[in-house]
Amino acid sequence: MDALTKDRAIRIAVACGAIAVIAIASLKMIRSPYAKGDFEAFLHAARSIAAGVDIYAAPSRPLAEGGVYYLYLPLLAVLLLPLTVFPVEASIVIWTALNALLVWWIVRAFSSLISGRDASGLPWAVTLLPVLFTGRYLLHHFYYGQANILVMAFIVLGLKLAASERQFSGGIFVGLAAVIKIVAVPFFVWLGSALRFREIAGVLLGVVLGALVVPGVILGFGQNLEYVEHWVKSIAFSPDLATQKVPLGVNVSIQALINRLFDNVPAFTYDGSPVRLTLAELPPRAIAAMQRAFEVLVLSSIVAYRFAFQGRTLLIANWGGVAFTFVAITLFAPTAQKHYFVFLLPAYCYVVYLWSAGIRDKWFKWLVVLSFVLGGAKFDGIFGDLVDGLFFALSLSSVGAVLLGAAILRVAMISPVTADSRRDGSE
Repeated sequence: MDALTKDRAIRIAVACGAIAVIAIASLKMIRSPYAKGDFEAFLHAARSIAAGVDIYAAPSRPLAEGGVYYLYLPLLAVLLLPLTVFPVEASIVIWTALNALLVWWIVRAFSSLISGRDASGLPWAVTLLPVLFTGRYLLHHFYYGQANILVMAFIVLGLKLAASERQFSGGIFVGLAAVIKIVAVPFFVWLGSALRFREIAGVLLGVVLGALVVPGVILGFGQNLEYVEHWVKSIAFSPDLATQKVPLGVNVSIQALINRLFDNVPAFTYDGSPVRLTLAELPPRAIAAMQRAFEVLVLSSIVAYRFAFQGRTLLIANWGGVAFTFVAITLFAPTAQKHYFVFLLPAYCYVVYLWSAGIRDKWFKWLVVLSFVLGGAKFDGIFGDLVDGLFFALSLSSVGAVLLGAAILRVAMISPVTADSRRDGSE
């Protein structure tokens, strides 16, 4: 088979796979007798805006039927207003197809940024393997119609603009991403640690536009301010929202693991009986302190990367830090489900590119492989309920993310300092 024929065959296979995923995920949501994924809450909020009804007042359907509340700032609902003109089923298909297209764009755009050339000139493995490594998380995201891929696309677009000397515009899109979902906040730390005024100003303007201006124009500024106040008081800083939204039994964050190890709570259920993994029972304040300390460690590691490796090449100093920050997104939030880990997609683009570029360090390779084995390689049901329960209880998806972050750090540590490297790594 010549190269042209092989290239065409791969393109057809990828297109067929994407169509199959769109069809299966859409049908799963459409046929669901309960809530049609998280997307139902998003669309419910958008329809509430169109009808002039409070977007936070009621769930998408009765809670007994699987209804879900809208838990985000109004911007996401405003962005989905165009879908309210379609039947629910058509909206689901459009949203799923949009997410699939965004995955394709994110991989190509980020691969181009880290390689310095058009993604079409890269080997197919470099752009396909990251999708396969995060396939488990992407499927879960598609099945529930989540918005993390949209957030990731906004961040990558912001990075792409900043890399082309449009730092102010790039900062705006990063700010907008954080308004859509607050999980993007670690990128405030990454961009802020560089102390570049244009990017910081862009981020701040993006937050103002996304939180106040754009929704204010659609909803009315008074109504929007009421929504923002409600979100801040009742959602963002609600002490028990994390438990309500993501019960401990399905929360795979490191913070949840700390709870399971140091509180007398069931880690999972096996054969109808609760299983505990408690090592030692600590006071709630001590557990909370450990969780907050981990979150501070995650954010401070972003800053540490910026300054520790600023003398390396652009690839390591800047794009390695960006990849590391995408990993940090999955670890910082106190609640995490499988769809949160789609943010590892750019990080896997980075390590796969490094591997293909000839990084031979065995520790780097082992860390990458183990990150996939503990995270993306495990599909539910393959090894039985006991293994499934242990994977959830030990938060191994988050442990896999930690190992991926360690792989990125390992490459940075063994990379030589270059005399002509640019100090901030992004100009």
